[in-house]
This record gives sequence, structure tokens and C-alpha cells, in this order.
Amino acid sequence: MLEEQLDTFIARYQELAELLSDPDVINDHKRFRDLAKEEADLRPKVDTFKHYKEIVSGIEDTEELIKETSEEDMLELAKSELDQLKAERDDLEEEIKVLMLPSDPNDDKNIIME
Repeated sequence: MLEEQLDTFIARYQELAELLSDPDVINDHKRFRDLAKEEADLRPKVDTFKHYKEIVSGIEDTEELIKETSEEDMLELAKSELDQLKAERDDLEEEIKVLMLPSDPNDDKNIIME
């Protein structure tokens, strides 16, 4: 389910990239500004998710290597790498959960404190 949600963010991010290069959008300054802001808000989510997918792929590759190898040194190295990848995956999952929280609609508003 998490990957499905993140895939929708990636699809929207790609759509925004296309829209931002459209001459009609570029000439409409308000629309361009709004789309550029949305693109900037999505960028950290998309970058983190792409990194997450790379880590998950690395875990799968390393697990496959562990199954296929018979060399003790290589097996030890692969298990160590697998532990590191799994720890990084867990950290990224927590980061993604935070990134997925809805933003406060007042975040981009100015305030005056006394």
C-alpha cells in the first residue's frame, strides 16, 4: 500500500515536470508558480522513495547472492551488507511515514509573533 501511494506521488511529480515545461503554463505566472510550489513539495518525497526502491532492490540482490554463494568470505560480506541495507530500509520507511503526513495548510502563511 505504501508503494502504491508513493507511486502516485511519482506520477504526479512527472506530470508536474511536463506541465512546467509547457509554454502555456510558463506564460501563466500564477499557475506556473502554483505548480512549481507543488513540484518542490513533492521533490523530497520522490527522491526519498527512489532511494528506498534502490535499497529494496539491493536487499533482494544481496539475498539472492547469499543463496547462490558458497564462499565463506563472500557470504560473510554479503550478510554484513544485508544487515546495513535492512537498517537503512527501516530508517527510510520511518522517514517516508513522516513525509507522508499531510502538511498544515497554514505552513506557507506569514505570522507575526509578539
